[in-house]
Amino acid sequence: MSLLPTLLALPLVLSGFTGPLTALPQFSGGPNKVALGAEESLIFLGLQGDYSGELELQVRDRLSEEFGLQVVGSPVASLTDKDKRVWAIRTTEDFKSIRKKLLRPLKKRGYSLEELRATAFSPIDRVSGSAIKAAMREVERADKYVWASYMDFREGTIWVFHEDRLKSEKLLDRIRNTRLKVAFYHHEIQLEPDSPDLRLDGLAESAKEKLDALAVTGRDNALVIDLYLRDVDSFLALDRGRHTVACPDLSPLLGRGRKAAGWAVVLENRGYPFVDG
Repeated sequence: MSLLPTLLALPLVLSGFTGPLTALPQFSGGPNKVALGAEESLIFLGLQGDYSGELELQVRDRLSEEFGLQVVGSPVASLTDKDKRVWAIRTTEDFKSIRKKLLRPLKKRGYSLEELRATAFSPIDRVSGSAIKAAMREVERADKYVWASYMDFREGTIWVFHEDRLKSEKLLDRIRNTRLKVAFYHHEIQLEPDSPDLRLDGLAESAKEKLDALAVTGRDNALVIDLYLRDVDSFLALDRGRHTVACPDLSPLLGRGRKAAGWAVVLENRGYPFVDG
């Protein structure tokens, strides 16, 4: 089963703000063949504060208009804390730069900001959606470093957004302590040379060493990489028409930007948060 993530939006509000709502960039569900060479990333921001009434919409607009951030999709809300949202931002900046820009204005409005990681799981046994939600509520209540959970029951994925202080292996134990049987989800992508000058020779061994991969195999003139999505701090933001495609970070293998130009990936974004298609 092939999937890939799509993402969110971020909150920052002044009470009484009534600026115009802007159309959200959307993620493409897939399958997609997309050229690499992207300079932009998708990062996850946790914002804690007041989201009552129209404030979530106002926050999204202020992030875009006041701070120039590109919010993708809709935020993921905590199952247990109405004041917590996870947003996905498409950016060329790193978290430190964004934090420096947002921290003081957010604090004045009663919001706190946290850099988050994403880890994806799959249920091992057949289990009801209500049982999964109950287990994830228990996990969120038990660990303050867990911000929010997202479930796609059709695709069989559970996404957990957490602080870096909680690692994925510990998070796996937390979930299993609820008696919900899960394993780390893995996502298959296909890497292809998009230029006659590029070859796959030696790339398989390098991928095994540099990526968090379950398996790497050759297929025709392509490399099939089955990747875990654990402790993910960012994805590559690729373009497919007017849509954004979220791709696991392949920069440890290929480099970023121009270094990765000439390569293409085939992947899907189904089963991920913030996907609309």
